[in-house]
Amino acid sequence: MDSKQENKRSSNDCSKEEIKIEEIDIDSKTSANTEDQNKKEKNIFNSPDLVKLALVILSFAAFLEGSVVNGFYNISVTTIEKRFGLRSWESGLITSVLDIAGAIATPIVSYIGGARHKPHWLGAGVFIMGLGSILFSLPHFIAPEYEPVNVETFNCNSTLLCEDTGLRSYRGFFFVGFILVGIGACPLYTIAFTYLDENVKQNLSSTFNGIYLGCSSLGPAAGFLIGGFLLSIYTTMKDPGNILENNPAWVGNWWISFLIVGILHISISIPIMMFPRQIPGTEKYRKDRETEMHKTLESVKGDENFGKSLKDVPRSLLVILKNPCLMAISFASTVDSGLIVGLATFGPKYIESIYGVTASDAGLYFGALAIVGASLSNFVGGWLITKYKMKLKLMLKLSLISSIVAFAAFFIFLLSCQNLDVAGVLVPYPLETEVNCDQTKCGCSTNLYRPICGSDNLTYLSFCHAGCSAINETNFENCSRIATTKDNTFKWAVGGLCANNQCKHLPLFIVVLGIAVFCTFFTMQPILQISMRIVPFTQRSFSVGVQWIIVRVLGVIPLPIIFGKIIDMTCLVWENKCDECGSCYVYDNQAMSTYMVILCAILKGICVLCFVTSLWTYKALPSSEIDGDVHKNDLIKDDTCYNVDKELESNLQL
Repeated sequence: MDSKQENKRSSNDCSKEEIKIEEIDIDSKTSANTEDQNKKEKNIFNSPDLVKLALVILSFAAFLEGSVVNGFYNISVTTIEKRFGLRSWESGLITSVLDIAGAIATPIVSYIGGARHKPHWLGAGVFIMGLGSILFSLPHFIAPEYEPVNVETFNCNSTLLCEDTGLRSYRGFFFVGFILVGIGACPLYTIAFTYLDENVKQNLSSTFNGIYLGCSSLGPAAGFLIGGFLLSIYTTMKDPGNILENNPAWVGNWWISFLIVGILHISISIPIMMFPRQIPGTEKYRKDRETEMHKTLESVKGDENFGKSLKDVPRSLLVILKNPCLMAISFASTVDSGLIVGLATFGPKYIESIYGVTASDAGLYFGALAIVGASLSNFVGGWLITKYKMKLKLMLKLSLISSIVAFAAFFIFLLSCQNLDVAGVLVPYPLETEVNCDQTKCGCSTNLYRPICGSDNLTYLSFCHAGCSAINETNFENCSRIATTKDNTFKWAVGGLCANNQCKHLPLFIVVLGIAVFCTFFTMQPILQISMRIVPFTQRSFSVGVQWIIVRVLGVIPLPIIFGKIIDMTCLVWENKCDECGSCYVYDNQAMSTYMVILCAILKGICVLCFVTSLWTYKALPSSEIDGDVHKNDLIKDDTCYNVDKELESNLQL
């Protein structure tokens, strides 16, 4: 008996110990799971706050893209034209090929990429942009080193050597580089919007996208400011000797910015690819987001599989094209975007020509315009929409008013400066009665452009044209074609253009143009919000993509070329080396001013008409047409755009 009791006790003790061991194991497993969960929560790539980090990194990528495309390139246009002998329409074409590539790539990126792992597509696009920027800078390294004409040893009776005329062939690097940048930028302006939108509350979407667009707009501002500073550094980064920045022979450092931005883009592409397809804890934000969808699109609402297959492309496209409000604001965005790209590309050139400032100073002025006009307007637009919870109709009215103000402000281009008296181009040489300019297949042209200001206050294309002998880079004497004045017994000249002391309204021009730019950019946030609210949730990426195709094909691609062609039409003196036409040396200020105001007025007038049309096709969504799962109180806040045709009226009656 004793032995049995002892065995029983021992078995009970063993079972108790086993229970304790099991409890310890359970506790250890629980604590281990808790630690794993804590680690998982601490892992930033599994945190709901990851959307904030995504906003920061994507905004930085867009900032860099904006600095290259609309900043560094635009401020360097005149420098690149001078260095490689390009015409203005070719500079505009370089901008356009970027958007041509983007227009071709956008359908693939927005439709397929929008239904796949968005961060992977975003990271790949940023990487491609980096390669394109680096390729753009290559001509500096592989072309012959820049060596300006030495005026102290140059013989005016000799002809220039033709060994450097092949510089124009390097423009192929610019085209290919910007093609890659255009392809890589597609995800940033289609998928990025929807990735941020679907991972935040709807009332925060405009704020996030406003910050994103604001940073994108800060890129051009930084590009103009930093690029202007870099252009004050000589292109070879060596001592330029007696050649100063205001000397037409000066070529600034245009290439280093593209190289640095390319390296930065490649560096941040990897972290972007590490973001999850959907940020944890944001599933609820993707529900009930279609209350403002177009009335005629109810057939696809709630169909989660719609838009994920290539066979849905025709139907998806029809869904978007049948939305008249979306089409109207898309055409408004088309005109505005083309206008802004054209001004950003040739605006600094306009200021340089009309007001006679250096390329670095023009960059400073346009940098200020970009900061105040472009960047601030995006932040303000996003903040206003969030602050006052604007409905679509109010957004459209605000956009219409903003466009009308911009239309009036663009007439500031009528304010211009008189042309300088250039001997042999606009006025005859002294002791001559007619203007005699060397005519070639390029028009009035010269193979040497080193302008000097004579003691008779006339500008001459070069010391050779004035018949001078050079003392150094800035002083010339014994000028046989310069008229003798009462106060000067010797006919002399100094390097550079003669000063135009009568033109002092540059500050007024910058302020009013800043208002025009602000009002034009102000419509971007309302247009983006409307574009995403009035289509099915699964079609947001595709909708933005289609809109970007329209914007590029009809606006951003042709308008820079048109701007460049118009500026070329005002050229008075062309570069002509070895019977090959190059860049323009002298422009007609009055003609350039007139053409610019006509073009801007036409474009902004079309934009105003588009917003009027969008308001006309607008109507609030009837409560009977909203799904039962939408709370009735939300009907006060939610609106849509749709065309009230006979078919729709009959459906409503039923």
